[in-house]
Amino acid sequence: MRSRLFSLLVLAALAAAPAAHAEVVPDEVIVKYEDGTTASERTASRSDAGVGIKDALPGGSQQVTIEDGKSVEATVAELESDPRVAYAAPNPIARASAFIPNDPGPGNFGDWQKVQWNFLGPTGVGAPEAWAIANAAGAPGGKGVTVAVLDTGVAYQSRGRYRLSPDFTREQFVSGYDFVDDDKFPNDENGHGTHVAG
Repeated sequence: MRSRLFSLLVLAALAAAPAAHAEVVPDEVIVKYEDGTTASERTASRSDAGVGIKDALPGGSQQVTIEDGKSVEATVAELESDPRVAYAAPNPIARASAFIPNDPGPGNFGDWQKVQWNFLGPTGVGAPEAWAIANAAGAPGGKGVTVAVLDTGVAYQSRGRYRLSPDFTREQFVSGYDFVDDDKFPNDENGHGTHVAG
C-alpha cells in the first residue's frame, strides 16, 4: 500500500512538473517489483506489459524497453496495476546545467546566487551546523562517513586527460557513476563537482 501511494505521488509530481523538466526517455520505463517476487513472476509481468529488460539498476529496479508500441504513460499505468509491481515510472532525462556563474570577484557573491543555492545563509544547506554536530559527536571531519556528490564529477583519479586533484591525495573514493556520459568514470569536466567535494 505504501509503495502504491509513493508511486502515485511520484507520478503526480511528474504530471505536475513543467514540460521543460518532464523530458523522458521514449520507449523506456523504470520498474521495481515487490519484495519476494520470483524471477519467473517478474518475467511474466514484463511479458504481460509488453516490455523487455534493458538493464538492472541499483536498489533492485529495472530499466525496461517498451516492445509492444504502447506509450510510456500507458505502459506505466499497466505495470502499476500489476500486483507484482512495487512501482513503475517514466525514465527521466537529466542534463547537466550549462550555466557558469559570472562571479565578479572574491568575497562578492554576485548575481549567480540568485539562480544557485549557497552553502550559507537562510537558504543554504546548513554546512556550519552540520560541522558543529559532527564536532559535538566526536567525529570532526566526518571520519568514517561516506558522502555522495551529485555534481559535474570529481577529479578523483588520473585517467586519460584527467588528473587527480592534489586535494584528494589522501582521500578514498567508492566506485562512482557518470550519468551524463553513461559510464563508470565520473571525472570532472567542469570543475564544479571537485570544488563541491573538496
